[in-house]
Order: sequence, then C-alpha cells, then structure tokens
Amino acid sequence: MTPPLNQSQVFSVTEVNSIARDLLENALMPMWVNAEIGTLMVARSGHVYLTLKDKSSQVRAVWFGGGKMIEKLGVKIGDAVEVFGQLSVYVAGGDFQFKIQSMRPVGLGDLQRRFEQIKQTLDQEGLFASERKRPLPPIPRRIGVITSADGAALHDFVNVITRRFPAVHILIYPAQVQGRNAHETLVRGLFFFNALPEGQRPDVVVLTRGGGSMEDLWCFNEESLARAIADSQIPVVSAVGHEIDFTIADFVADLRAPTPSAAAELLVPEYAGIVDEIDEGVRRLKINAQLCLQNARTQFQTQQAQLEKFRPEACLKDYQQKLDQMDMQMVNLFQRSLQESSFQLERETQNLNRAVQTQMKEKQHTFYLLVQQLKGINPQAVLARGYAMIKNADTQQIITSSKNLNPKDVVVAQFHDGEVRLQVQSSERSS
Repeated sequence: MTPPLNQSQVFSVTEVNSIARDLLENALMPMWVNAEIGTLMVARSGHVYLTLKDKSSQVRAVWFGGGKMIEKLGVKIGDAVEVFGQLSVYVAGGDFQFKIQSMRPVGLGDLQRRFEQIKQTLDQEGLFASERKRPLPPIPRRIGVITSADGAALHDFVNVITRRFPAVHILIYPAQVQGRNAHETLVRGLFFFNALPEGQRPDVVVLTRGGGSMEDLWCFNEESLARAIADSQIPVVSAVGHEIDFTIADFVADLRAPTPSAAAELLVPEYAGIVDEIDEGVRRLKINAQLCLQNARTQFQTQQAQLEKFRPEACLKDYQQKLDQMDMQMVNLFQRSLQESSFQLERETQNLNRAVQTQMKEKQHTFYLLVQQLKGINPQAVLARGYAMIKNADTQQIITSSKNLNPKDVVVAQFHDGEVRLQVQSSERSS
C-alpha cells in the first residue's frame, strides 16, 4: 500500500518510483495492446526486453520468463503483435514499462514488409552474392568513415583504431544516420570518397552508427543506399547498430561488422602484434639465412670434394691405387695358384709314388711267379733231378725220340754237371 502523502514528509527516489508504480498498477487493470516490435532482446535469464511501438509512440516492455514463448511464437523485430499485461514502473531505473503476461502475433509490420520486399528484390539482382564481395586491404593506409560527427559510434571507432594502429589516416564524412532523408547524405558520402583522386582515396569505407529501433536504422535499408554500396569502387564495411541488428546495407556491403568497435578491430591489426610479428620474422629470416649459408657452404664443400675426384692428379692416383690393388690381387692369385699347384703336385707325386710302389710290388710278385715258373721249366733243374738231354753229336740237335736214332749213331748225353759222348748200340722201338 502507498503511504498517505504528507507535505512535510521527504521521500527517497526509490520511494517516489515505488509510489508511481503502485499508482499505475492500482489505477489501471491489465489490458491488451496492439503494437509493432521495435527492439527485441532475450537475456540469458530467459527474460525478454523489447520496445512496443506504433507510428507515433513507443513504450518499453518486459516479459519475465518469456524467452521460450518468444522462440515458440517465432516473432522478431518488425512483427505486429497483441500483448496482454499491465502498465508499471521499473523502480531501480525509474522507467515507464509494460509488463507482458502473454503475446499473440498479428502479422508483419509495414516496415518489416518493406524490408523484406527490398531484400528480395536486391537478392534476385545478385547484389548479395558472395562472389561480388571485394577483399579488404590487410593494413589500410586510409579509412573513410561515413557517420554522425557527434555520435558515439564514431568515438568508439576512432578510439579502437588509434589504440590498435595509430598510423592509419581516418577521413570522416559527416552524415545523418537517422531521419527521413538520412540515406541521401550516406549516398553522397560514398560518392564523395569514390570521386577523390587516387592518392587521396581511402582504401576502405565504413558506414556506421549505434543501435536503435527499426525506424531509427531505416535509412540503412533504403534501396538507393544499397545500390550505391554495390557501385562503389572502394570496399565498404557496414557496422550499423548492435550485433542483433541487421540492415540491407549489411547484406550488400563487402563485410558486415556487428558493432562500430568490431569494425575497427576487423579492419586493422594491433600495432604491437605487427611489431612482434616483424621481430619474429626478422629472427626467422636470420635463422633461415644462416641455415641457407650453412647449406650453401656444405654444398660447396661437397661439390668441391666431387670436383677433386675428377682432377687429373686425383684420377691418376686413383688409377695407380687400382693398379696396385690389381697387381697385389694378381700376385696373391698367382701365389695361391702356385701354392695350390704345389699342393696338387705333391698330392699327385705321392699318389704316383704309391701307384709305382704298388705296381712294383705287383710286378715283383709277377716276376717272382714267372721266375718260379721258369725255374720249374729250366732244363738244368730237370737235369738236376736225374734226367739227361740227348743231342746229336754233330748237329747238337736235341733228340726227342728213339726213332730218330740208329745203331752206331754218336750222341751226346748232357747231364746237369757235364756231357758224355755215347754210341748207340741198338735201337729198340716200341710199336
């Protein structure tokens, strides 16, 4: 309950806001409101913070725990909705707000329908195609910025650029970034930068402003601005609104940055990082140069050694060494052959001696047998046994038969120890 008002009583700010909240909530019953969603943000807590608007007014709204329903309904910025809730005051901030209890979509708002129509037309013409996007310079020397001269977006952009890479020259074209004819000043800014002489023209142009409702950002959805971006000879970066905001300029530009500060970070590297990279590159270059020099020296020494092999003196020495090796091999081979021949000759001599001895023994034995045989048939031996050999005294012819003798023939009877002459008295012959 609101405490009774007393003119002498002093209230705190929190109490004033609490009184205003109680008065609103007690004076008005919950109601249905027809509106278009101007801004929409779902916090990690699941609460939804949005702006409800019509053609001439807007009101902040909150839907506690409505994140899942927003996702289920599929509503987004520009959609027409009917919300049921109660007017209240956010005590901590003193903000007038509508506390939503339920929501139902009605259909696309006028701005959203225009957005989709322009987007579809330009997309069909190929203005969003990735192949027509131009690459940004790795380190731009000059950056053109088209934005409000007194806006926070320019301040954030310049601060980040100065901190990261102070050597970059920033050219600023003051333009309107909100309002009925704001897009015309943006187009003139693009024409201005493209018309500069080659030596003064920026390397990249940035279109930027802070966040806002769809109406606030509408100048960046105009078709004339989109075509001017497509016709620009200079690469264009669109950095409009917050990360959740999308405009037609984002789709046509060569690069879309979620915020002005992000655009600055995407466009230039950190100077300290570049210095470190240069130092590291110099260090690696020195190491590579030393390695190359060492490799070249090693290669030179290798080639020099190879050339040394083909010098006449070296070749002659090689041939001499080969000749000496061959001579030693021949001597060794001759010695081995001579030694083997000597061994073989000795073996053959031994074998021959053994064969001769064997044959001698065999011949001696055979001779002995023949001698014995000869001894057996030797007439002297026969005569020694008592036989006599009769020979004709005149012819000395051996008489082998009594038929060859006649009476009074003179014969010689030879005994083993001498001869005796005999005369045949008679001859008796057996028939």
